[in-house]
Amino acid sequence: SWFWTPEETLRERARTDRVPYDVWLAEGHLEATPGRVVDYAYIARTIGDLTARYDIRTIAFDPYRIAYLMQDFADQGVMCDLTPHGQGYYRSSESGLWMPRSVDTLEKHVMAGTLRVKRNPVMTWCSASAVLSAVAKGNRLFDKRRCTGRIDGIESLCMGMGAADSDEQGADLSEFFRDAAA
Repeated sequence: SWFWTPEETLRERARTDRVPYDVWLAEGHLEATPGRVVDYAYIARTIGDLTARYDIRTIAFDPYRIAYLMQDFADQGVMCDLTPHGQGYYRSSESGLWMPRSVDTLEKHVMAGTLRVKRNPVMTWCSASAVLSAVAKGNRLFDKRRCTGRIDGIESLCMGMGAADSDEQGADLSEFFRDAAA
């Protein structure tokens, strides 16, 4: 898991959010980008480095503000497949991905013990802060109004699991989890 935060506002937000961002940064669980806002060029460079080290098949993304990251990918020559992931109860018209199915996929693998995530206090905080809500037909998603802290990490993990399990991607998760356990 990778997490980024703006360097100049880190201490201020640590007080507001009541979490030790500075400690997490020092321990390597979180990366600070230069400036007062998240630097998408920094993230694009990191993803470029990761694509050189790992076989990243796709990165699921929330369409909100993705144009900024895509521009930095183009500027830096980062080649990485991006898959739009619908937020809320809306399916992505391009990929068919949506949160209720991805929540079910993540939960299925957590309960079966087939998902291994390297321990990270940021992810632990995001997971502990998350609250699920259900509506008609039992569809569930994260309810940001009821969450006790930031949940970006668990939402990203959820979207990644949805993309990996998607029929549109043709992924074979049994191979993925077998390789991950090695």
